[in-house]
Amino acid sequence: MIGWGNRAFSAAAFAAVLCFFIAPARAADDAEALVKQGDAFLQQRNLPSAIEAYRKASTLKPDLEIARQGLITALADAGKIDEAAAECLELLRRKPNEAKYHRDYAALLYRQGKLEESIAEMNEALRLNPDSQAARRELAALLMRNLRFSEAEALWADAIRRHPEDPDMHNQYGVVLARRGDPRAASASFEAALKLNPDHADALYNLGYAKLSLWKLPEAIETLQKAIRANPKNSDAYYHLARAFARSDRIKEAMDYLEQALRMKNDSADYHVEMGRLLVRQNRDREAISHFTEVFRHDPQHVEAHSLLGQALMRQRQMALAIPQFRAVLAKRPEDAITFRELAICFAATGKTEDAIIHYREALRYRPESPEAMNGLAWLLATDPDPKIRNGEEALALANAALKLSGTRRADYLDTLAAAQAETGKCDEALKTIKSAIELAKSCGDEQGVKDLESRIKTFTEGKPHRRGGAQPSTQPTR
Repeated sequence: MIGWGNRAFSAAAFAAVLCFFIAPARAADDAEALVKQGDAFLQQRNLPSAIEAYRKASTLKPDLEIARQGLITALADAGKIDEAAAECLELLRRKPNEAKYHRDYAALLYRQGKLEESIAEMNEALRLNPDSQAARRELAALLMRNLRFSEAEALWADAIRRHPEDPDMHNQYGVVLARRGDPRAASASFEAALKLNPDHADALYNLGYAKLSLWKLPEAIETLQKAIRANPKNSDAYYHLARAFARSDRIKEAMDYLEQALRMKNDSADYHVEMGRLLVRQNRDREAISHFTEVFRHDPQHVEAHSLLGQALMRQRQMALAIPQFRAVLAKRPEDAITFRELAICFAATGKTEDAIIHYREALRYRPESPEAMNGLAWLLATDPDPKIRNGEEALALANAALKLSGTRRADYLDTLAAAQAETGKCDEALKTIKSAIELAKSCGDEQGVKDLESRIKTFTEGKPHRRGGAQPSTQPTR
């Protein structure tokens, strides 16, 4: 019995020992399998299932870093930033000298709105690994997003000191200088990068863009063409090359490159805006309107597209459709005098005279010496059929001021002055002024303008003021 008992004890002990080694191995295998499941769920964007799988894996094997890293990613993607930050802190507790975890925690802190803490964590990541380009680039981007250009500049200057022969460092330093608004200094840095590596695609692109900003158009064109050869997939290089050709009045080449850019990246609002601009320059407003409209599918708040679309609609005499476009501009740029004037023109053309007057006055409030706004307001005050709206004396003062400020004699301004003179009972002067306007219109070859102006002669000869209402016929939506 004793012998049998000893054998039974030995078997039990062996089994216990075996379980001691096998159980953790199985747990590790199960945890890794759960991580794989989590990865698959994450790829499918099934975030709740991914989070559950990673949590189980972390519980089974708390020191399995890939499980916790996956959990952090899934939580962050699900918008659970506080939970993701807590998990990241746990990783840092276990491995405080792991630079990557400091970088990840910095990103989460930034999403929590904790800017200073985020920068501190990124600095710690860089202290732990001074040669990490990723950490340096992320910290610089963080600083630049918050307009802390001097700190970002110092960061890359230090990188160049550490690695003077690395073209990437010179290129990144140039990016900071360009963002700071110094394209000349940026160009020098990009050129330094290209001396080290003449085929550096990013440096070529950045240098070409800097040259474009400086209006060094031949150099910009040559450099951007090199950038495209170095990286034919860089759609922005095609876009900026198109802009360089457009500024050089080489419209066909600009169109060719911009069409290539749009084929590569049709969802770019800026590309569609530029295409619209090029079409406007070719008097192809209808096609331009389609591109300006397309912009809003990709960027509904694109202010310049609203402005350009409004102007194109004005040229097509679709004033009612232009009004909401200009209103959208003013919602973002409430002190834009030109947009107030454009809205005034549209209101006048659609019979909303009182609204037109209000917007002309707003235009003059923000740009008191705008002859265009003075002339438009004077026309309404002199010619509107409603006596409650007319104000001859103010119209006369505005018309004279517009002529004085314009610096040149313009038929439409003389037309307004004549109308104001007639409104104030000075029909003899109005007759002389309108004849001067007619001669000026003839010298410009404006046949329709001449015809319209000649229709005033009979009215002024009879001693009557001109009554028209609405926008002046010659009004144009120009900036």
